[in-house]
Amino acid sequence: AFQLEGVKITEAFGESLVIAGVHVVDGRDTRLLTGSAEVREAPEEAAVLAVLDATNRWFQSHSG
Repeated sequence: AFQLEGVKITEAFGESLVIAGVHVVDGRDTRLLTGSAEVREAPEEAAVLAVLDATNRWFQSHSG
């Protein structure tokens, strides 16, 4: 099960970035996955990409 904790737009290195937090149930543990993406077109698009950045790493480490 996944639950979006939230997203935040922040400035770093002279760029606008979106940071996303997603909680995932991993066995008996709950983990906070984080991901980020640069705002290029729209902040909504960057938010989706940040969530994918967080969850893709988790899926890659648990596949196979």
